[in-house]
Amino acid sequence: MFDRFREASRFDASDDATRRTFVRARLEAMLRHCRAESPFYARHAALIDELLAEPDDARFFERYAALPPLTKQHLVDDFDDLMTDREITRARVDAFDAEHADGLGLLETASGGAHQAIKTSGTSGTVVYIVDSVRCIKEVMSLLLFRALLRVLYQTGMWPAFLPFVRPFYRLLRRLRHGRPAGQGPAPLPPSWGERIARFVRPSLLVFVHRGNRSVYRGTTSHSQPLWVRLLMHIRVLSHEESLETILRRTQWQQPEFIFGLPSRIEWLARAQLRGALCIDPLAVYVGGETLHAELLDLYKRAWPRTVVINTYGATETKAIATACAECGELHVLEDIVHLELYGAEGGPVPPGDIAAQVYCTGLWNRVTPVLRYDMSDRIEVLPDAGCRWRTQRIRVRGREPAFLWAPHQKTGEWVPLNGRMLKESLVALPDAIGFMVRYTQPGSISLQFVLESDDSTGEVEARLRAGALTALDKLVRDQGSAVSDLFPAVQVEVFDMQGWNQAGGKLGAIAASVVPPHLANQDDSAPTASEAAS
Repeated sequence: MFDRFREASRFDASDDATRRTFVRARLEAMLRHCRAESPFYARHAALIDELLAEPDDARFFERYAALPPLTKQHLVDDFDDLMTDREITRARVDAFDAEHADGLGLLETASGGAHQAIKTSGTSGTVVYIVDSVRCIKEVMSLLLFRALLRVLYQTGMWPAFLPFVRPFYRLLRRLRHGRPAGQGPAPLPPSWGERIARFVRPSLLVFVHRGNRSVYRGTTSHSQPLWVRLLMHIRVLSHEESLETILRRTQWQQPEFIFGLPSRIEWLARAQLRGALCIDPLAVYVGGETLHAELLDLYKRAWPRTVVINTYGATETKAIATACAECGELHVLEDIVHLELYGAEGGPVPPGDIAAQVYCTGLWNRVTPVLRYDMSDRIEVLPDAGCRWRTQRIRVRGREPAFLWAPHQKTGEWVPLNGRMLKESLVALPDAIGFMVRYTQPGSISLQFVLESDDSTGEVEARLRAGALTALDKLVRDQGSAVSDLFPAVQVEVFDMQGWNQAGGKLGAIAASVVPPHLANQDDSAPTASEAAS
């Protein structure tokens, strides 16, 4: 373990040429493996052979950029051919997922051992699976947590929290020095006695699961924790499927030193803290999966003034991509975990301060579902060198589609967050449409628009789409314990043919929502600056 950490430290501090040589070696090994074991990549055998024969580093990366990119649709249509373990098929993974809806199972194969089957719909709404070995996930988790956890706590002076049996005394000294957080919080909801004892002497990591990617967080935290993490930390997973009251009571008992979740989910905890419904004092809060807006960062700082907020960036398909640096507060690419390609509109390099028009990411570790040059739609800004000891490329994620639609309850007036990814997943699955668009611009009124795949002279397809849309909406609001009429008394379902849609206009597969609660009314698309994040 320590050898791996020393190697990671040397890599992060090395110059561009040294890191480039390392990345090329990892890419070459992955390319040879893909060519030999994956029928999908074997289709590009000639290109791969030419690439592997290239002696010049600069030309190698130019030729690599000429490989056809992998898309999400490839992960759906060519899943079986992509797999390098021939025992793993889409039919088998579908059956496995149906049997392990909680994400806690392991997929075993004779040749590859234990695997995690990770299900995600991301921001596109299209369900895909990524299968990887538990051993590989543990390796990547170690590299990520070394940088995001151990290094950050060392640089911020909070490392004593990890010393054996020191946790209770560290918490006491922190309270004596800074005072107790304001508020009483709810009545704690304690777990079993065994967990209470284990929790008392070790720092705690609270993973706040969102429903769309529950198998990612539940599965990885349960099966794929590196040994050193299991020894040093007590890890607790809280599910969105529990009531907010239960979540707050469990969190109150846990008193976590570390929290990880979507920015919009951590917002729930922060607002509960500010109104006195929660009383915790975390050392660090980690967020990922959505853009960390400056307003949310300010909210976290008001809720927990002494807490370090660490932004992270990743994709289920490629694993962790970047995590924030303790020196500058901005994201640094994890170049020994992924190879990230950023290009301008004309295919050239992106100057600092500009947003990349094309983003491709290659995972350097997953040899079961190899992902080479994955085509991503995220808006990534290239940042200039800030002189950090961590020398990898600095970036800022300017936009990822948020996971929520906000709707005011017609009876109580309470603003209810609805899982936009769940809605997308349901609408994408409707078989008769080639696309949809959700328009939500007025509280209480929502429009779902569909484009037909074929001629519908009888009206049967339109009727099925209308029924499917209403079912998807009902499922969405029931997930929060409401009825459709409570949140959307006016629901409009429109069906277009292609000609009609071309006249109406709009991006297919999108959710256009401008309704937000008053406390988020001024939120824009900006990310926190380096000074804001570092503070």
